[in-house]
Amino acid sequence: MLRNKTIEVEAEKKGFEPYTRLIDHHLNGTGKLDVVGAAVFLVPAIGIMGAGAWDLDQTELQVQLFPEHNEHR
Repeated sequence: MLRNKTIEVEAEKKGFEPYTRLIDHHLNGTGKLDVVGAAVFLVPAIGIMGAGAWDLDQTELQVQLFPEHNEHR
């Protein structure tokens, strides 16, 4: 997955409520150094446009699905 975009995780199983989660991203240390270098040395910060300058806010995810609530009365 690309780390420079927010990703959406979905889990579905018949008989259970669907699960959806958005995982955002942030500029990592390498990206921050690239920004500082661009500001100090007036060079383009091309590195921050690539996925390598970014990290996902969460890299592991545990999902618990809950049974659907059937309201047939």
